[in-house]
Amino acid sequence: MGSLEDDVPRGRYILFKPVAENFTDPLMPLTEDILLDLMPMMKVIHGRVYVHFDHVRALIPLKMSDDDIARLAYLSAPLDNKLRISIPRLLLVASIVFFNYLVMGVFNRRVAAMPDDFMQSYRQYFEKVIDDHQITAPNTLVQLFLNFRFFEPAGNMVLLVNLVAPRYILFMRMISSLLERWTPQLPSDSASLLCSGASGVLSVEMGRDILGLARVAKKNQIVSDIIQKKSAKEARQDLSMNDYGSEFSAALTDFLTMHGHRALKEFELNSVRWEEDPSPVLGMVRNYLLVETDLEDTEANVRQHRQTLRAQLSEQISRLPFESFGHPRRRIINFLINQTRYYMKLRENSRFYHIMGFYAVRKKILKIEAQLLDQNRLKCKDDIFYLHWQLSVPCRYYRP
Repeated sequence: MGSLEDDVPRGRYILFKPVAENFTDPLMPLTEDILLDLMPMMKVIHGRVYVHFDHVRALIPLKMSDDDIARLAYLSAPLDNKLRISIPRLLLVASIVFFNYLVMGVFNRRVAAMPDDFMQSYRQYFEKVIDDHQITAPNTLVQLFLNFRFFEPAGNMVLLVNLVAPRYILFMRMISSLLERWTPQLPSDSASLLCSGASGVLSVEMGRDILGLARVAKKNQIVSDIIQKKSAKEARQDLSMNDYGSEFSAALTDFLTMHGHRALKEFELNSVRWEEDPSPVLGMVRNYLLVETDLEDTEANVRQHRQTLRAQLSEQISRLPFESFGHPRRRIINFLINQTRYYMKLRENSRFYHIMGFYAVRKKILKIEAQLLDQNRLKCKDDIFYLHWQLSVPCRYYRP
């Protein structure tokens, strides 16, 4: 029997790496249709998303073979060491870069020094799009991601924020190079450790909030026993119906208000969100109750290690020539560290919010599913995700 890759036209497509890394299973048909509306250069084969070589080649100002393009896509060195420049492609890429600079340069200045909560406005925009019945499921992603409104709050344009954020990679590389040059005695992973620990990172705060739920559960032995000994569904029902579980239930509700749009496979529209079924959250709380490891102790050890490394860095840099005159090297390193931490936080937080976009699409689809079930046009829940978009919207109310 041939593999799933046997039907892929060889030499023409590259497996889209972010999809390959985020999904162990192929995409559902409905997810394929809706996501590919946003990605016309992509093609789905056996549920896997591929990028057409012709689109990739046009953006590379070098004359490269298909094999070398594929190697480049997977961050490997090309086989041809004498690559030649393609002048037409170079001009095309230069034009794209210049246009991108004009657009993104202005936006970058808008988000260069924002408070941690500036993307909170996206929640209101998210709810507004969900409540607008004129916006279809495929158009939901267009509204939330591609409908750039430059006179609205920058926090409403989380995709642009996400596109600005990767500059932290450049800053991180600069730090590594400078440390290697100025302080070669420090460990090779010093740059990563120095740039970690930024406050306001929502994915980190989510972990702390789960730990907080475990602390609330530990305060009440009955609640703790229920979570550890019963299934997640039974535990949720038991705690919500009895007074002894009121404090934990209230804390869980607060957690889901903030993080309820998360799921295991967040880009798959078929994935049940924590708001719909908090069983995964209760499972993580159970894990904290079963082990004695304290997350705060672990974080304190990392902070202490970081402080020690900073002291070593400062001491070694101070020995370098002219460093006593205003500490120029230390200022440069501190600036780059602060910039790296800021843009890493932008990347994590923008991802936290743009996942809401996929949940918004799921909410639209679930409304359609409810109508189809009421009309007996679907027999089982979740069958809608096996349909294609054109087949899944017979209701005029939701027709594009």
